[in-house]
Amino acid sequence: MAKFQYLEIVQMEGNKVVKRFDVTGKGERGVERLERGVNINLNHNEFYTSTNDSDVELTTDDKELEKENNEKK
Repeated sequence: MAKFQYLEIVQMEGNKVVKRFDVTGKGERGVERLERGVNINLNHNEFYTSTNDSDVELTTDDKELEKENNEKK
């Protein structure tokens, strides 16, 4: 079983994670509630949400995510 759980906003072009929320320890209802809230204003033509289970802690810092995406180019 994974130690960490995240809700991610992913850009369809390039499958880049543009925003990550740490939902570790949150109940299923809490994760679904956050996802519904995010999806209200999300441009579904360019982005989608996804849950990600991970054995290692991932960054939730926007600047670090941007740096990771630039390194993937």
